[in-house]
Amino acid sequence: MLPQIPSYIRTTAMFFCIVIMLLGVVGNVMVPIVIVKTKDMRNSTNIFLTNLSIADLLVLLVCTPTVLVEVNTRPETWVLGHEMCKAVPFVELTVAHASVLTILAISFERYYAICEPLKAGYVCTKGRAILICVLAWGIAALFTR
Repeated sequence: MLPQIPSYIRTTAMFFCIVIMLLGVVGNVMVPIVIVKTKDMRNSTNIFLTNLSIADLLVLLVCTPTVLVEVNTRPETWVLGHEMCKAVPFVELTVAHASVLTILAISFERYYAICEPLKAGYVCTKGRAILICVLAWGIAALFTR
């Protein structure tokens, strides 16, 4: 049986997890709000950034509470039940994959905007950005096991 994590490490980890979670949630909730409320900011790049913000928000809401539970239990035990044992890693990996695919899409869009500036306005559309974001989540969920 592994020893319990010392209380000073638990307290420090909990403090930082809670601070990171609160600041991250506030910041990642503000991104879509600002983009939706400001008409000039509704473009394809900001659609990708909103998608990335939503993915980061899900990381904060799924991973951080799990870490808080793990820090307060024995290292070799999982107290959240069998279903959560399967669901939490699936959600964590799906969100991570969706984030990476979104960053990849942003990179391609920026590359195209720099290399083909006259065509970019016709190719890098809001509709296409939304479609790519939906595909990113679908592919992320499909390839997460």
